[in-house]
Amino acid sequence: MKISVTAMLLLLLSSLGNAASAALFMDDFNTANSANNYVVLTSSADNSVGFAFDYSSVGIPVAPNTTDASTLGLRMASNLSLGAVAGVTLHTNQSFTGAYRVNFDAWINANGPFPGGGGGSTEYLTAGVGGNGTAVNLPGSGSGGWTAVSGEGGSTRDYRMYKDGAEQFAESGQFAAGNSSTSGGAHNNSDAYYAQFGSIDVGALPTQGGMASQTGTTAVGTFGFAWHEVELLVDPAGTMTWSIDGLAIGTLDASVGTTFSIDGRVTIGYMDIFTSVSDNATYSFGLVDNLSVTAVPEPSAGLACICLGVVATQVRRRRAKA
Repeated sequence: MKISVTAMLLLLLSSLGNAASAALFMDDFNTANSANNYVVLTSSADNSVGFAFDYSSVGIPVAPNTTDASTLGLRMASNLSLGAVAGVTLHTNQSFTGAYRVNFDAWINANGPFPGGGGGSTEYLTAGVGGNGTAVNLPGSGSGGWTAVSGEGGSTRDYRMYKDGAEQFAESGQFAAGNSSTSGGAHNNSDAYYAQFGSIDVGALPTQGGMASQTGTTAVGTFGFAWHEVELLVDPAGTMTWSIDGLAIGTLDASVGTTFSIDGRVTIGYMDIFTSVSDNATYSFGLVDNLSVTAVPEPSAGLACICLGVVATQVRRRRAKA
């Protein structure tokens, strides 16, 4: 049976499209049944996790990758009342290997006034890969490679990365902003590298703006009070690259210092690594929406592109002879 050049071209294009869009996991958190997709681990009872939380109830707009205009997502909070370090980590039931990409929309809310934040306002949203399904991601006790970002810049290290429970510092060369952690350095929101974030007028926000000390403008370089598109890109050679809104924050490298696992469960979570309790728990939380894990095409896809070029050349030659 003869196959035309055009048919070959279509077959190759189809296979490339399938490779490029191979979704391994997706969750829009629109129903309470999302809980069935995870192992939910907490450091204590002083944490909360809410599936299908309607974040429009506190004036938060639709997340950027929502396709149905819903405002339902995952809400997490820590250190609600006990005044102790606390955290919650959700591990996907599914494990992942090879080359893959994790994407999700994230929002951190914090208690004001700003830019400094109110009492106990500094908390972190976490995300990672290589989770073991049993550890809460906190300093000293996490699993896999994971990231943490604060909401209002109240720490000298607002942008953090960990291998298992060990924090990684800028001197290791794994942070895009620089190689120094002195006075916060490349970890701190004040570093010019993070200037595209922050400067949100909290007092002008719907519903919560102006209420209960929710006033002022967030500091430059801070993550809070805006939706951000977060990506974790895993290379099976042993790296995980963390990006926020397309800006590379850092790359955890298993060949630098201690190693870590990139194979395992995807993790998302929230933590408070300080003992001070938020003076307004209603407005102290993190949100995640539209979590997805996608396979990254193997180099064979690139070879297929070359084949496409060859096929196209043959088409031109045949036409020239006609």
